[in-house]
Parts: sequence; structure tokens; C-alpha cells
Amino acid sequence: MSLLSVITESVRATVRFTRSGVDRIRLEAKLRGLERRKSQALQALGRRVRTLSLAGDLDDERLTSEIAEVAAAEMRIAACEAEIEDIGAQIPSGPPPSPPSGAEPSEVESTSGHDDDDDAAKAVAEAEASARSANAPADTPPGQTAPDPPSAG
Repeated sequence: MSLLSVITESVRATVRFTRSGVDRIRLEAKLRGLERRKSQALQALGRRVRTLSLAGDLDDERLTSEIAEVAAAEMRIAACEAEIEDIGAQIPSGPPPSPPSGAEPSEVESTSGHDDDDDAAKAVAEAEASARSANAPADTPPGQTAPDPPSAG
């Protein structure tokens, strides 16, 4: 076999390999597109079934548990959205007030009439105590927290 024949056969093999790789990639992309269309069609079908169920036009007993599951998920979503709104309503708008220049942090008074830092510190302390009691050994008496583990250092 001549050198030219070996090179030609090598190039042909490379072309076949590359062509099959390109064909595979093309078919995989087509498959992903078809799967995406199927998913969209199933979502549309689900929305239609849900609409018919809410209107009372669908009373197939075989779908009762799935419809109830969707309704429960919607209620949990609504509760979570309301909780997020409540948290957003509690956050004051604008940046926090900055202390006067040269003032020590203890000299700056709260603008709300009570010390927000004390409230925040109490909340942090309560959360830490709650976490400690949740992690307390079973032999820790109720109302008492387990001692802090020794520090590694």
C-alpha cells in the first residue's frame, strides 16, 4: 500500500467519524427540541385540565388526587408569597441612618423611640438559645440549655 493510499484512507475514516459525530449531535439537538415541545404540550394540557376542574367541568375521579395536590401547592405558594410580602413590608425603605461623625456608637440614640439594637440582640440571643436547646442532649432538663461545647483552639 502506498503512502498516498494510507493517507487517503485515514482522511476518509476521519471524515466518516466526523460526519457520524455531527449527525449524532444534530439528532440529539432534534431530540431535545422534541422533548421540549412534549413538555410544553403537557404543561398546556395540565393548565387546561386545571381550568376545567376549577370550572366544575371535569369530575373524573382518577384525577382527584392530582388536582388536590396542585391546589395544596398553590396554597403553599400563596402563603410563601404573603410571608415574603410581610418581610418586605417590615424592611424600612432607604439606607439606614448613619451616626453623626465623631460620635461613639453608644452615644447614638435610636430614632424610633426605643433601642432597635437591643431588640435585635434579644432576638439573636433567643435564636441562639433555641438552637442550643434543639441540639441539647436527651438528658438535659426542659427549660435548660446544654453547655456550649469546648472551643477548639
